[in-house]
Amino acid sequence: PNKVRVVQLTNLSGEISWPAFSPDGKQIAFIWDPGNHPSRGDLYVQFVGGEAPPLRLTHARSEYVTSPKWLPNGREISFARCDDNGGAIYVVSALGGPEHRITDVACPYGYVPPVSWTPDGRTLVLADSCASGGGRSIVVFSMNAGTKHCLVSVSKDEEVADSGPVISPDGKTLAFVRAQSSGAADLYTVPVVGGTPTRLTSDEKAVNENYSPMWTADGKFICFNSVRGGPEHTWRIPATGGAIEPETMYPSVGAL
Repeated sequence: PNKVRVVQLTNLSGEISWPAFSPDGKQIAFIWDPGNHPSRGDLYVQFVGGEAPPLRLTHARSEYVTSPKWLPNGREISFARCDDNGGAIYVVSALGGPEHRITDVACPYGYVPPVSWTPDGRTLVLADSCASGGGRSIVVFSMNAGTKHCLVSVSKDEEVADSGPVISPDGKTLAFVRAQSSGAADLYTVPVVGGTPTRLTSDEKAVNENYSPMWTADGKFICFNSVRGGPEHTWRIPATGGAIEPETMYPSVGAL
């Protein structure tokens, strides 16, 4: 296995969650709760290895701020706000400034699963309700048209929920996690233009639906966190399907 070197990036009191590296790897966005409002934090950004304190980008009140994701331009960050009335996706400059509301989104558990942007930054893929009262599935939002459509539809009588969509490096394929009411969860892929999803795992092991899968840089493998006969670990599977193997290069999804 490759050796992993651990480097501390922040030195802050309180709780830090949802870390997200900028496309160039020079900045990191995260949610920081210093402890004044338990379980509620705000979006911050800071330079990796820099001495300047993190820059606060949001000011939450009663809602939860979650799911930061850098846009491909490296200048803006999307994030979600959730409260008892539902949720929405916003975009804010990494330099600070006003927030821009993009679209509504379902957040039945107080947070929005991670989202994904196409390489051109014109399309947002997220887990959302496809129809009123329907289950959570994969939805595509067009920035140009301001409209949403279901990429993967889940019927109302199916006790399943999709989450964690992430687009391949070439922008053509989407990986996501489908959780069953039984507690099992599996990894799927589907073309970004639409089509029938391909199930990559089918051994009834629990793929962690709280973390997006991660494509390797060459697009040949998909990494995911899973409990498979022991403590949770990072695994990999060929993007076209095949044998599941322990991941030895990346210590966790999101480490790329």
